[in-house]
Amino acid sequence: QPWQALGLDQLPLALQAVLGLLVLDLGLYWQHRLMHEIPALWETHRVHHSVRTLGPTRALRHHPLSPACTALAWAVFGMLGVPVLIFLICQAFAMVNGALQHCNARLHIGILDRVFAGPSFHRWHHARDLVDANTNFGPNLSVWDQVAWHRVPLLGSLLQFQYTTYRSLSDEGPPEIGLDEVLMDDSRGLFANWWMQVRDPVISWFKGVPIREPSPVTEEVRLSA
Repeated sequence: QPWQALGLDQLPLALQAVLGLLVLDLGLYWQHRLMHEIPALWETHRVHHSVRTLGPTRALRHHPLSPACTALAWAVFGMLGVPVLIFLICQAFAMVNGALQHCNARLHIGILDRVFAGPSFHRWHHARDLVDANTNFGPNLSVWDQVAWHRVPLLGSLLQFQYTTYRSLSDEGPPEIGLDEVLMDDSRGLFANWWMQVRDPVISWFKGVPIREPSPVTEEVRLSA
């Protein structure tokens, strides 16, 4: 297995954990970025971006297919032969960091945002304006967002976003988060909104037509029905 073949299992535990997190986040960065780059995948990932307020449980709001893609990235990471303890350390870090990112607290880590994907870093990724939201893809680290992937030969020509995806955190963050769509605000919407967002991508795939953003009038009529 690659981890053992490269002799990484002989390194100190702390260094293995750092390398493991870097390798894991490279895979998760691209898994996350492709969810935005590819329209068919975005139609599922948009369920997570539809939330208009952040909180620890918001990290769990997804289309069922989205966690499956994330699990695939974790599976590849495990197949590298990473020691179980390193795998668990990375998983624990990802779970805690994911809750902190979505906790809606003004937690600033300053210059450490150049390394870690903290709450203020991730809030920009949930901006109402999709130009701002198509940045800061790193789930745990911000280092891969700072790589100019669009300038890499061959790879760059395939990418939709022709810019470095790291966004500077010189201000307080976007004034609004979530998608600009009509949702049910009463108790009925607790499940209805999620189900509509889960169902529509599947229907569009079977029909072979992309989802178009509905007009407010059409959406209100459909939801009330």
